[in-house]
Amino acid sequence: MTNNTWIEDWFKKCEELVLKPWEWNFKQSYADESIKGTSPIKLMLEYKIGILKNRGV
Repeated sequence: MTNNTWIEDWFKKCEELVLKPWEWNFKQSYADESIKGTSPIKLMLEYKIGILKNRGV
């Protein structure tokens, strides 16, 4: 069996942000604060130009 603690951390982060797992935007993994309500186009551009580069949960 592999160590899947990242999955548990991901579920905890979903609970913390009051999100259902299937609503998770994986760009959230690169942001320090919640991206809920942020434009998907803005997020994509920030990711592409390197603004979103922190690796979190």
